[in-house]
Amino acid sequence: MDRTIVALFIGLLLLGCTANPQLVQAQLGKNFTLKVNQTASIASEGLIIKLDGVTQDSRCPSDVVCVWAGEVQVKLLLSKGEKSGLLQPVLGASAGNESEGEFEGYKIKLVSVEPYPVSTKQIAQSDYNVTLTVEKE
Repeated sequence: MDRTIVALFIGLLLLGCTANPQLVQAQLGKNFTLKVNQTASIASEGLIIKLDGVTQDSRCPSDVVCVWAGEVQVKLLLSKGEKSGLLQPVLGASAGNESEGEFEGYKIKLVSVEPYPVSTKQIAQSDYNVTLTVEKE
């Protein structure tokens, strides 16, 4: 019976060591990319960022001429220790139009959202790739 308990304990330990494909290891000052429902950890800071979804995408499709370039908005869930927060940065469609927000002394920048819309194709939440960067203020 003791062997069964030891085997069970080792199995649980190994299971706990399995890499989580939903967890991205990120670093301060470096771009990282998340898919919807994926989480990034900046372990050195104890900061966790989850991409909860793309809440709005009104960017002008690349194969259409528009009067307004449009914008895209994402929903980020953040936590550090006992604190948690929500950011919903908006990124304009024109180049260099980064959006940023603040959380517990960190500046979180929305750098890009891919893919870019095309009029003949609907983008599913699972297709989005959102690039962020985090810096200490």
